[in-house]
Amino acid sequence: MISDNNVDNVRIRSVLTCEAPRGVCAKCYGWNLSTHNEVNRGTAVGIQAAQSIGEPGTQLTLRTFHIGGTATRIIEQSEMTTKYAGTIKYSDTLEVAATKDEENNKVIRCMVRNAKITVVDSKGKELNDYNVPYGSDVIVADGDKVKGGQVLFQWDPYTDLILARQTGKIQTKDFIEGETYHIEAVELGKKRMVIVEAKDRNLSPHIDIVDKNDKILTGGTILPVKATLVVRDGQKVQRGQALVKIPKDIVKTR
Repeated sequence: MISDNNVDNVRIRSVLTCEAPRGVCAKCYGWNLSTHNEVNRGTAVGIQAAQSIGEPGTQLTLRTFHIGGTATRIIEQSEMTTKYAGTIKYSDTLEVAATKDEENNKVIRCMVRNAKITVVDSKGKELNDYNVPYGSDVIVADGDKVKGGQVLFQWDPYTDLILARQTGKIQTKDFIEGETYHIEAVELGKKRMVIVEAKDRNLSPHIDIVDKNDKILTGGTILPVKATLVVRDGQKVQRGQALVKIPKDIVKTR
């Protein structure tokens, strides 16, 4: 109902802002989840809250190899949907490139940081705006009509990407197996080069993109430790194509 009527602000009563001289009032506290009715006057809501927090907290403290308490799963957001129906408007800073992903599917990649997609109504009023992550796949085009709940863009929450800034051919440098990289089985058993810390400090594995005459178009992309190279030396790549995946230091859902 709120989204259908384009309501921008809603006043919410909360125990954090309750103005009762002692304790909290029933209106600000609201629903008693144990009885499914409005809370009764005199209910020890503070003690109930402390018990609710303390019990799972104790379980988390005492856990060994399992995840206990209320934090049973960590789910990372991987897509952004619009709350409102309207028209898509790209920010002036949003730059995209048509390319293909690892499964050879056509995608539109965001090539910059600090870019936004805005949803506006028929009068041009901004309903909401969304920050578009670098390397995300943009699903909607500038000027598209969208419905509430429609996906605007998607990304991998567990991985950072390094994208090709130009169309050309990959040229690798300082890639020495056993010294600067290992071959590891990663997603779906695919074998990839994974960067390791080199003993020789003069070695710095990096990739360049060159043209057909081996002239460097973009270069100096130095790869950090644990980065996975998803292209090979001599491979032709398109602008916006993923070259490197870097795992984020977060826990995936088990």
